[in-house]
Amino acid sequence: MTAPSVRPVSLTQQIVEAATAITIQEDWAGLTMGRLASAVGVSRQTIYNEVGSKPQLAELIVLTEASKFLDAVNRAFDEHQPDYQAAIHLGTQQVLRMGQSNALLRSIVGAVHGVESALLPLLTTQSQGLLTVATSVVSTRLQGCGIVRERADLVSECVVRLVLSYLMQPSHSPEHTADTILSVVSPALGSANA
Repeated sequence: MTAPSVRPVSLTQQIVEAATAITIQEDWAGLTMGRLASAVGVSRQTIYNEVGSKPQLAELIVLTEASKFLDAVNRAFDEHQPDYQAAIHLGTQQVLRMGQSNALLRSIVGAVHGVESALLPLLTTQSQGLLTVATSVVSTRLQGCGIVRERADLVSECVVRLVLSYLMQPSHSPEHTADTILSVVSPALGSANA
C-alpha cells in the first residue's frame, strides 16, 4: 500500500501563509519583507521575485483569503442548483459566518481603530480586484442556473457589494442579513429571464 501523495506547498503559498500569520499577530505595519523572508527561510530578493512589492503581496493575501469565502459560495450553489435564490441565501450566510471568525478579516477591520492598515483599502476604496473576482464567480454560477448574463452580472455585483459591506460592518446576524440581501435582489432575480 502506498501513502497518498501530498501536494507540495508552493513558495508563493508559503509566503502568503507567513505574511497572513504576521499580519494577524501584529497587523500589516509589523510586516517587513526582511522579516517575511526570515519566516519563510528565503532571501528578501526571493520574496520580491516571487510576489513582487509589499502592495502586490497585500493584494495577493486579500485574494487568497477571498478564495476561501468564494469556495463557500460555490458549495452553496452546488447544494441548491438550480434554486439560485436559495444558493444566494445560503452562500451569503456562510460568508458572513466565516467573516465573524476570520482572524485576518478581524485584524484588517480592527486596524481601523488606531493603526493604519494598507490592507483595508483593498476591501473598501480600492477593492476592484476583489469585486471583479467575486462578481465573476457569482455571475457564472447564476448563469449556470439559467439567468441571462447581463442580469447575472448586475445581481452579482449588487450581492457582492452588499455582502462586503456587511462583512466590514455587521449589524445583524448572518441569517437576518442574508434575508435582507435576498429581499433586495429577489425582484431582479425573479424577472431574470423575462
